Amino acid sequence: MTFRRNVLKAVGGGSVSLTVAKTGSALPDNEKRLPVVKRGGEIIKTQSVPEDWWEHERHIIKLKNNLKDEYKYESGISSVGISNSEEKIGPLKKSKLHIRVREDAKKDPSANPMSVLPERIDGEKIDVIEYSGVDNHNCSRDNYCDSNEYNSLGGGARLDSNHSSFGYVIKDLDPVLMCSAHAITCAHVCPDYTLEHKGKVVGQVTDLDPDQDWATVEITSDSEMDFSGKIHGTNRPISGHVTQEGLHVLKSDGETVYKRGAKTCKTSGEVSGYDEYLPDGYSTDCEGDDIYVHFTTCTDSGDSGSPHYREYTDSIGVKRAAVIAPHKGSVGDTSVGCAAYRIANKHSVEFDQPSRA
Repeated sequence: MTFRRNVLKAVGGGSVSLTVAKTGSALPDNEKRLPVVKRGGEIIKTQSVPEDWWEHERHIIKLKNNLKDEYKYESGISSVGISNSEEKIGPLKKSKLHIRVREDAKKDPSANPMSVLPERIDGEKIDVIEYSGVDNHNCSRDNYCDSNEYNSLGGGARLDSNHSSFGYVIKDLDPVLMCSAHAITCAHVCPDYTLEHKGKVVGQVTDLDPDQDWATVEITSDSEMDFSGKIHGTNRPISGHVTQEGLHVLKSDGETVYKRGAKTCKTSGEVSGYDEYLPDGYSTDCEGDDIYVHFTTCTDSGDSGSPHYREYTDSIGVKRAAVIAPHKGSVGDTSVGCAAYRIANKHSVEFDQPSRA
């Protein structure tokens, strides 16, 4: 007989390191101003939120971290995550916890993780979701919407590998093109680590992180193409990334976000949550363990590497794109990508251009 323990007390004392922005005019005592977009280490956009909502989000993040530590190496558990509940504090939905359990693990009674999972932790209910792995798409298109005839590679432009470019970023102070790591490590598109497009050399692959699913391509003396710092087909320059605080706000307020991929072009949706995938939780060599954002945006095979982003207007009226994640694939009916703030923090990647538009 399998069962779930009724309650798990919060374990560990790990702190949650999140920021309350100090800039801007004074707010009422029951509100906090959070940094929601950063460019490098600079806060470039803030948003005020109810203080009670933010305290609840911090509590949920701490419980998520406790669950991750408790079940990190439990057989059959893929991830621990956060999504929206139906309850609100002010205009923002409260978060709830979930655990994804591998579909194949549930078929083996001797290794069924349901027997050890709690129903609640510190009074917060935990949903259990079946996980069958990362797929290529959550909707299907017969043809690429995008031509591959161009000389400047922007965010979401089509590559010869039938994947998408992420766009121009700065890594270790150098301008580089970002694309998906699995286009290289799993599809074996460029085993010599030279990326080409339509017979032209794009550049040399200099770095990659399979867990976060990105690779960077450096402009070399052999490069025959230009890189663009804008979302392909738009005038939106990539200027900054959404912070962890900003990710919670996007998830809770239902703001429309976008993805620009070579197969589906520009599609829109919402941030539905995020998961911290665990080292033993994935089912193929092409899946990574890190924090992956879930979106309701439409995606198809060929969009891998493309940017998920939100649009914002800066202080002088220029509309810009703050990236949320590079696209990886789909999980169920959601599209997913590793959180850009994690990439920025771990690898000192700046989502910006050497010469800002």
